[in-house]
Amino acid sequence: MFGITFTIILAGLTLVGLAYGSGPLSALGIMGIVVATGFGFWGRIAPQNLIYERSLSQSYAFFDEELELTISISNAKPTPVTWVEIQDDFPEQITIIDKPLKASSKPGINNLFHRISLGPYERISWHYRVRCGQRGAFQIGPAVIKTGDPFALFPKILVVPQKTAVLVYPKVIPLPPINLEPKNEFGNTTRRHQLSSDIGTVSGHRDYEVGDPIKLIDWKASARHQKVQVKVLEPDASPMAVPLVNFNTLGSAYAGYIPKNFERLLTLAASITWSSLSHGQSIGVITNGKSVLYERPMSVRPGRNPKQLGLILETLAMAAPFEGSPIDTELLRAARNLPPGATLLLITSVMTPHISNALTILAGQNRAPRVLWVADWAPDGIPDEVPFENLAPYLSELETHDLNPV
Repeated sequence: MFGITFTIILAGLTLVGLAYGSGPLSALGIMGIVVATGFGFWGRIAPQNLIYERSLSQSYAFFDEELELTISISNAKPTPVTWVEIQDDFPEQITIIDKPLKASSKPGINNLFHRISLGPYERISWHYRVRCGQRGAFQIGPAVIKTGDPFALFPKILVVPQKTAVLVYPKVIPLPPINLEPKNEFGNTTRRHQLSSDIGTVSGHRDYEVGDPIKLIDWKASARHQKVQVKVLEPDASPMAVPLVNFNTLGSAYAGYIPKNFERLLTLAASITWSSLSHGQSIGVITNGKSVLYERPMSVRPGRNPKQLGLILETLAMAAPFEGSPIDTELLRAARNLPPGATLLLITSVMTPHISNALTILAGQNRAPRVLWVADWAPDGIPDEVPFENLAPYLSELETHDLNPV
């Protein structure tokens, strides 16, 4: 804008010189117009063939983990660029080690700022270590590039819309002793109820018997043998834990949430997952919540395959503090579909009459889950016949001493 105004002034100066017959004044105006035109042309070509790139060493991170960030800009043309200013948006939850970020006018956003010059076909790169200090799904970018002629009379602005995503898993902490033995009708000592099947691990086939689940029928094997065959799943003699996470932290839908309690829920679920898989046990997770990215169920079926840990941690990382369905409904459904030999763990920070009623119903059926309490206030309303553990003091102590993740 200043360059255009300056050119108009020079044109006016030239006209005045011609009107009054002043040769020096006219010459000065004409020379100024020629120079301004040259700078305007330089300003137009300066942003051309500028290539800005940004990458992280990986697209996911554990809580408080450090990643390597690489940023580069290239001038892919034979003319130099005398100055370039780069402003890149960073969520405030992602910090750069040893590089201060500038405050932005956008809420929750800081800016990484660079100012350089580029020669013909020159490329400049920066390498940083970034720390992921909060669970969640985050995006770095977009970037704004400003450049122009040497005197910045004709500046140009480019927006690089590409964003770099990073998924930060919940904190994983050492767990206190938690009794995972089944407290329901599936927990008797007969082999049939003591063992559960590891979903997806097939050890063989056998002839179909009345009462076998339809989902276990192997139609290809049945065609080969000319009779109905069912899959024989590999038994898992270890206890199976199925955490059910209540995303509602206030007891009322759409009433907001308590951030500390919400993160405690996810930390506990992630830590149980880590511990169970580390001991070769099957694990799944059920929630009544929503994702910040996708409209899909925030649950993972039980299993112990190598991808199970990543699936559950990704699910918990993308958790948004919004209730998708009533937790009492999910509780009754989960207990009904609980695999044999499994323990249902209700992780919650609230106890409403609806939850208490669901727990009473399940206790009457000898299928009550084990309640894991994470709120600092006393757990009020849990039926006496329902086993529970108050983990709030333990979690609070870890937060006070800032214990490092496992």
